[in-house]
Amino acid sequence: MQKLQRLRGLVERYRRWNSLETFINRIELVYASDLDSAISNAHSLIETILKTILFERVEAYKDESKLKAIRINKLVSETLRNINLVRCEENSKFISGMITSIQHLGEIRNGLSHGKNLYSIEDEKTEELAAFFLMNSVETIACFLIEFYEVEYPLKSKGKEIKYEDEDYRYFNDWLDDENGTVMVAGVPIMTSIALFGDPIAYKDKYQEYLLVKANEEAD
Repeated sequence: MQKLQRLRGLVERYRRWNSLETFINRIELVYASDLDSAISNAHSLIETILKTILFERVEAYKDESKLKAIRINKLVSETLRNINLVRCEENSKFISGMITSIQHLGEIRNGLSHGKNLYSIEDEKTEELAAFFLMNSVETIACFLIEFYEVEYPLKSKGKEIKYEDEDYRYFNDWLDDENGTVMVAGVPIMTSIALFGDPIAYKDKYQEYLLVKANEEAD
């Protein structure tokens, strides 16, 4: 059985993308038996990566309603331009086409079908080809986006000082406190966000997880 091993390795290496494991598990579980479900999850996985990047980097897209409403072609082009990955419209269209092809893989598969019953050799081969295309395409695109973004941007801003009262973290702090309430420190109850802020590395990691959770909610 084919596995998304390279993508899973990246997700484990870069903790901020941990929540993508949900999509990875679903795709690996059903791609051979329920290709339509695998296609849907593959598209959601890619869309989540793109929306996470935009949410983090573009102030306008911190408005969740605007982020949710963006169409796939615009999502791809704006994300790639923002991280300076493509410098011409042709390259953007190429990558957008690769992503869109995943969404429409079911139609491609139907077009290749010979119209036989579900147990025919021809249909089985068509399903295998479509599943192979799906697994390779989603892994290539996802790994490319994650690796480029992690190398070019998080590493460059790694030393940037964060402040608890910054606008970027206000909603995160509220969410963290709503989810976890208070914690006891030396017998004193302290809001979770304040306690976690005392460990900058853990705070940043949890913030990245929060961004991905919000993006996943929009994708669903």
